[in-house]
Amino acid sequence: MNLVPFQLMVGLHTLMVIGTRPSIPLFTYELGYTSFEIGMIVSLYSIIPLFFAISIGKWIDKLDSKKALLIGGYTGVIGIGWLGIFPGTFHLYLSQMIAGTAQTLFALAAQNYMARVSDKDKLHQNVGWLSLSIAAGALVGPLLCGIIADYFDYRMVFRITSLLGIPAVIGLHFIQNKYPEEKRNYQTPSGKKPHIRDLLAIKEIRMALFMSALILFAMDFFNTFFPLLAVELGYSNTMIGIFLSIFGLASVISRFYMSQLVDRFGKHKIFSYALIISCFSFFLFYIYPHFILAVLVTFILGMGLGIGLPLSISTTMESAIEGRVGEALGLRLTMNRFTQVVSPLALGALMGVTGVSLMFLICSGIMLLSYYLVFGKKRRGMDQGRFTASHDR
Repeated sequence: MNLVPFQLMVGLHTLMVIGTRPSIPLFTYELGYTSFEIGMIVSLYSIIPLFFAISIGKWIDKLDSKKALLIGGYTGVIGIGWLGIFPGTFHLYLSQMIAGTAQTLFALAAQNYMARVSDKDKLHQNVGWLSLSIAAGALVGPLLCGIIADYFDYRMVFRITSLLGIPAVIGLHFIQNKYPEEKRNYQTPSGKKPHIRDLLAIKEIRMALFMSALILFAMDFFNTFFPLLAVELGYSNTMIGIFLSIFGLASVISRFYMSQLVDRFGKHKIFSYALIISCFSFFLFYIYPHFILAVLVTFILGMGLGIGLPLSISTTMESAIEGRVGEALGLRLTMNRFTQVVSPLALGALMGVTGVSLMFLICSGIMLLSYYLVFGKKRRGMDQGRFTASHDR
């Protein structure tokens, strides 16, 4: 099956929703909101998915792929366009909740679609290409938004990007549909009804959940706080967009080689390298945020984190119980959204006391501590980066 048209549509939708995310803290900063208020607004993006991502995943398991993608796609257009049309704090809050819920639904539907169309030996490769299209949207989006903001304003950013998302959603009407498997009474070996504990009992899924949350924390931290640091350093919106696009470009490049790197190093080592790279990158931003060094560190950080996130997706798909891929992906997104709700609130409040620059040192320490807790000691059942093959189901 030719997946290129589908990947292009996913990339364009990503440009609309995720590509505009760095514009939110800049927009609210421009409006005079406090650091805590900025953190609260950013966290609203993830508040509804935090509680309903697993339910959404179960629902998607029962839907045909096209229907799930269209619901998420059109809702995303509404969420982004809403902010460009209606002014006021209430509408800003509402827009973020709609956009965050829509992106969760769309992302789960796209990942579930890829799992349905992929043979097992092609799964890492196809997820890598799907993640590549997402990274491409995240690459172009911030740069485009920065240019629009410099020439017009942030409300125009949200209007134009929502219009760009419409062709992507319309194109989804023409993809080859994939239907869920025939309904079965999926049960555990003991004969009990399916439960979320069945998925959490699988070691590979536990590792994927934890690493996904950590990597997303680092990516969201960079996308939220680097623009604020860049404003303090005197960079224009366009220049900030260039930095964020460099980060996205590095993510794109790393995902070209995901399948080969997994085969060579194993998932365990790749996850550990992502934590090490993010730790040193945030530390360098703190001690010496010079332009040339910042460009280099941004690229390296994008390479390290860019491969970790799609790897957590494919690991979750690969390890999930048959017929419960959407539910497993929903569980992963629940962990991610918990991180995205709590982190901006806590870090936003902390930034009001420490300032922006010191936040990068704190984040570096968090990633170092996480590396020590996960990889500081040799774990039984891991051999050269490969997780234990047994599934404790």
